Amino acid sequence: MSQEFVDYVLKSKDKERIIGIGKADGKKEENLRFLGDLLRYSSIDKLNVDNIREKHEKEIREYEHIIIILSDYDLNTINDKIKLKAEFLEESLKFIKEKGLKIWIHPLLMSDIMEISMDSRFDLLDFLSSLEILYDKGIFEIFKLVTLHKNSLLEIFSKYVVAYALAGSQVKGRNVDKSDVDVYVIIDDTDVKMHTFEELKAKLYEVVTTEALKVQMFLNSKKVIHPQVYTLTEFWYALSEYNPVIYTFLRDGIAFYDRGTFIAWKQLLLKGILKPSREAAEKHLNVANMMLKDSKDRIRNTINSLLVNDVAVSMLTAAQAVLVRYGFSPLDPKETIESLRKVFVEEKKILEDSYAKDLEDIWKLRKMHEHGEIEGFDYKDLNEWISKAESFINRMNALKQLIDREKEKEEIMYYIEEYNVLKSRLEEIYKKSINEIIQEKFSLLGNIFEEVNQYIRKFLEGKTEDLEYNIFKEKIYILIRAFRDYLQGLVEDIISLYSFKILLKGGEVLNLLVFSDKLIVISDKVLLYDYDGNNIGEFNKEYIKEILKDFSKLLNYLDKNVIKVLDKVFIEYSIAK
Repeated sequence: MSQEFVDYVLKSKDKERIIGIGKADGKKEENLRFLGDLLRYSSIDKLNVDNIREKHEKEIREYEHIIIILSDYDLNTINDKIKLKAEFLEESLKFIKEKGLKIWIHPLLMSDIMEISMDSRFDLLDFLSSLEILYDKGIFEIFKLVTLHKNSLLEIFSKYVVAYALAGSQVKGRNVDKSDVDVYVIIDDTDVKMHTFEELKAKLYEVVTTEALKVQMFLNSKKVIHPQVYTLTEFWYALSEYNPVIYTFLRDGIAFYDRGTFIAWKQLLLKGILKPSREAAEKHLNVANMMLKDSKDRIRNTINSLLVNDVAVSMLTAAQAVLVRYGFSPLDPKETIESLRKVFVEEKKILEDSYAKDLEDIWKLRKMHEHGEIEGFDYKDLNEWISKAESFINRMNALKQLIDREKEKEEIMYYIEEYNVLKSRLEEIYKKSINEIIQEKFSLLGNIFEEVNQYIRKFLEGKTEDLEYNIFKEKIYILIRAFRDYLQGLVEDIISLYSFKILLKGGEVLNLLVFSDKLIVISDKVLLYDYDGNNIGEFNKEYIKEILKDFSKLLNYLDKNVIKVLDKVFIEYSIAK
């Protein structure tokens, strides 16, 4: 029966205003008194409520009672509110009569809920929170939360609770689906002597928030109670100082409990009796002026900080990143600006000087600000430099990509050179072409060998547009590693092919291997010399494989630098191949 009516009203023209529908049974004696009293707020003809109760006593007792809460925050006049309720009642009663439903409806505007509170009928508000819910946008859940929270605080603080009120946009029926529920709790502190104000406030807040959390968990609610806790002294002082937050709360808040203070103040406020003094107004104007000045100072300081720190440092960091990628060690700001201009503008001619000048200018501004030569900057300066910084950093990104490409080319060229050296070593050892050696010794790598040769040919011819560098590097490195590993196993062949014989005066014969960065002398042990003739290492012969890993640096000739080292180390000797 009731569900049929609920489905109807939720499709009616006032469906957007309906924020909650609850049901109560008139047959229950404990409900009957509340339902009768509720007529004073839900009826249009409030003067004849007693007559209505007497005339329809049987229906009130036997019918289902449906309480519909409607949002009326956008209606400013009493006439508009009465019209809304009257039209809703008329259409609803017409449907009920047509369907023959035994339903008594109680339409309540949020302003009616406020009136219930102003009449200190907190028992009626508790009754509303106990209804069986048929539809809820969130208002009944809010009623349940605040009622349970209020009752728990009354049990703990008893007579010290001055007032408990619901605040925020939800008191007008707006945003009832929001998760936040704002409540104000006022506690009497006038006879507290054992605690300082700060201690008392901290203890009160802890208890109030803990109880709020318990209630949320008990109801398994996703809404969060946000309590604002005030002592009576603090609240009164805020009123006397015309605190806008307190006045807004006092004007709009719905008291779910009050010992006579909150509602009395609210009535005085609504009647225009409670209003700010001249001194309070002047004080707030002074505060407003100070806040404005502080805001201007903070804005100016923020602009200064953004320009000389964030913007300037971001540009410098971008330039340093490019230089480091090019091969420089991290440079200081002055060196960064000089190197950026010298290398990329003057020498390589791949960067416009305007970018180097922008970096120079922003860093100069930063230094002038640090030394107090410039007091500050305005929003126009900041906006201009943010635009320049964006352009500068984009240009540095493009420059880095160009450097990355060049570095990749250098890296690939290094791989090609090492590949060619190792290939030549194999050809020298086996006296065969590399194609024959691949077929005999590296048959599984034949396809990669062909691909690498094609890559090398394209690269050397400058056809790099569609060349996939990563694949190229990966495949040429496979061959380099295979050649290295294979040559490492041919120690005796390498020594035989590449070594020179050193004949000493006593008849001892030593093997000499010449590398581009060192000389290796092999006898019963392995001796390493640099090109200054210094002994830089001594190893067992078993270590020769490790030393010979870098075949690309192995030379097959003697020059004057080698002879100079041998003269220093051996003095009297002869040499042969």
